[in-house]
Amino acid sequence: MAILIFVKNTSNLYKIAENQDVLNKNKNFIESEYDLVTCSEENFNDIRLCKKVISDRVGNNIVLESTSVSFSSYRIMKEFINNVVSQLDNHLNNNSNKPMAGAIITYKNYIQTIDPSTLITEVDMSVEPHVPAIPLNSSLEEYVENQGVKAINLLQLL
Repeated sequence: MAILIFVKNTSNLYKIAENQDVLNKNKNFIESEYDLVTCSEENFNDIRLCKKVISDRVGNNIVLESTSVSFSSYRIMKEFINNVVSQLDNHLNNNSNKPMAGAIITYKNYIQTIDPSTLITEVDMSVEPHVPAIPLNSSLEEYVENQGVKAINLLQLL
């Protein structure tokens, strides 16, 4: 079972862990200060790939809501990737000895090779009729998974 880590007595999701073993070997927080709720692997992956978000939590019961992520500008996607890389680097600076470090490095290296301008077409106003935009209708994490690379959601940085 996967684990969702909430700010104590709230519905605010703090972190997620694939299973208890991953949590135990990688965490940098005191468990008693958070509420841990188990969930299915399917729900964990929906959250990890940004397909669903938690809209409510009552005790150990969570309510998930479908969401959609879309990048309509390759510049915005590039900025997003740079922000993720920066957060991954910050995490690795203090956690390079943790078991998840290898997967984080692989993910980071892969997303740095992504050229959003090859994935997203922006509106071309220079021709008539205007060429419409073609966005990337997935999260970064879902896109990476679809390319065969294990995505690491920032919520997994324990």
